[in-house]
Amino acid sequence: MSELWKAGLAQLALHVESGDVSCREVVSAALARIERLDPKLGAFVRLRGEAALAEARAADEARAQKRARSRLHGLPIAVKDIFASREFETHCGSRILAGFRAPYDATVLRKLREAGLVVVGSTNTVSQFDEAMLRPLRFSTVVPMPLPACSARLAAARVAPLAVLMLPCVVCRDRVA
Repeated sequence: MSELWKAGLAQLALHVESGDVSCREVVSAALARIERLDPKLGAFVRLRGEAALAEARAADEARAQKRARSRLHGLPIAVKDIFASREFETHCGSRILAGFRAPYDATVLRKLREAGLVVVGSTNTVSQFDEAMLRPLRFSTVVPMPLPACSARLAAARVAPLAVLMLPCVVCRDRVA
């Protein structure tokens, strides 16, 4: 299947279930697209390339043994850098939290992992405090499309991965976009 980046989660799930494509191929295609586009967009603060590919391989094995955790098992997703994670730093765009690694996973992150989704990375965000008082840890997200009236910086960090179709799904807050 060519141009995997154009498919949404539901379409990808159907293609994986039918054997048209493997989870590893889907995750690999997403990572390649992110690596190609993100240097200009700055939508991601971290990628889990090797770990994501290993999880996708494990998902393919589980699917082959009819042990998929959900229809979305093995599909790529990103989370905004506001969700606590045991596995990687969560600094919420703030210098104050630089280096922070939570002793637990946020509930939404835990539930995504329980369903078998592959978290390929976390997306940029801006701490309102740091934006006003300090230089943010990292903020260079480009707004690739017109947005409704709101904080363009915060909206850009939320929509950039979807707007350019780097991933089929990004968790921004307590909702999935």
